[in-house]
Amino acid sequence: MATRPDRYSPFCNITNQIGINTAASEGGPSVSPDGLTLVFDSHHNGPSQLFKATRQSLTQPFGNIEHLSACDTPGGCSANPCLSSDGSAIYYRSHTATRSTDIYVSYLIEDAVELAVIRIEDAIVEKVEALERIDASLEKELAAYKSLEEVLESGDYGDLKKGDIVTAMQTIHSAIQHQELSKKALEKSIEKLLYSLSALGYGPQPPGSNWPPNVTITRPQNGAEFNPDQNIEIEADALDYDGSVVMVEFFADENKIGEDNDGADGWTTDWYEHPEGTYSLTAKATDDDGAATTSAAVGIRVAEEPPPPPIPPPPPPPIPPPPPPRP
Repeated sequence: MATRPDRYSPFCNITNQIGINTAASEGGPSVSPDGLTLVFDSHHNGPSQLFKATRQSLTQPFGNIEHLSACDTPGGCSANPCLSSDGSAIYYRSHTATRSTDIYVSYLIEDAVELAVIRIEDAIVEKVEALERIDASLEKELAAYKSLEEVLESGDYGDLKKGDIVTAMQTIHSAIQHQELSKKALEKSIEKLLYSLSALGYGPQPPGSNWPPNVTITRPQNGAEFNPDQNIEIEADALDYDGSVVMVEFFADENKIGEDNDGADGWTTDWYEHPEGTYSLTAKATDDDGAATTSAAVGIRVAEEPPPPPIPPPPPPPIPPPPPPRP
């Protein structure tokens, strides 16, 4: 795998994804849109088969290899998988029973309701991102309108005429009106999609209420072990569909151990003082309307490393053989 700091820089930092190595050659990698699922082909059991590897966050390596047996065909040799844009289906080529090559499709998510919910949530996220872009654009348009208003009040038009300034202001005002209408339409669309999730049993909300945020601990993983003197870095993903997350608090056995009020670089905290024992870590996200959600718990263990086994004593010297008998 190779990475880059942004899409305008060259790829670098080449690393071997040892977490997904099988017993033979791998190829044809395809990553889901969220970057958390990787599908690839391998000759692990003879003919090429498809496998899936997953991870909990973008900063972790891929692991948890799973053979996608549903993609095996009578002719064998399934290869070159390609994930659909929503990550729900795999397209790949494989041999038929007559050894000809055809294109197949297999669905990673077979439950129709679950698939619908995923697509609704993806649509909501895209619309929320569009709202953010509209807000940024409106801010610039309003600033431009205000600048021209100041020019009009000053009477210093330079090489322009007063009518040119007025025409530009009227045009910008019209653009602002269209943007505000688009914003209202998007907000109404998001509201309808949220209600559709409610109808499907995913987070039912009474009409007019604030939609609470979502939060998930992405680091450490469940079952992780640490030493008492080791710093424990805790990281969470948090998202609010109808607003913004303003704070994420972190708890160990319901005792607060840290908080993050700025998610610009992710929602994280460091936990230094943790005596030996087992702990249940949770994260609580609060949005700009005061609604809060607590994540599922992640269990960890803090314990001293066991001492090395004692060095066994050296073996006793060998017993000398008895002297030979006298003649």
